[in-house]
Amino acid sequence: MLFSFQGRIGRMEYWTIGIVRFIVFVVAIFGFVSTFPPTSGEVESAEVMRHLVSSPGGLTYLTLFLALTLCLFSLEVRRLHDRDASGFWVLILFIPIIGGFYGLWLFIANGFFPGTPGTNRFDTAGSQASVFD
Repeated sequence: MLFSFQGRIGRMEYWTIGIVRFIVFVVAIFGFVSTFPPTSGEVESAEVMRHLVSSPGGLTYLTLFLALTLCLFSLEVRRLHDRDASGFWVLILFIPIIGGFYGLWLFIANGFFPGTPGTNRFDTAGSQASVFD
């Protein structure tokens, strides 16, 4: 359910999973930052990357961040499917500058605009799971 790119989800499921995912992401960031050894100055990005891939805790957080990112893209794609749009539109997020503006638009459109009523071309046998119905 969290990592599938098939089917559709409604706004209620989008918001509920999205908020829980965001809270877990913020807690993970604070957890990762708390694993750093005390320093007397600013932490450089190279040091962050080294800590991320060299320590067991860092590898755990890296795996968690990747899973949460995959969950984010899955949510966006399935919500696009509910609005009868292709999930490939998510790839615009990888374009510098434009991707940021598109990400804001995608958040507004997916979070507040209703999906297509009835069936659409992205319906599958398990789409529109009745989690919140």
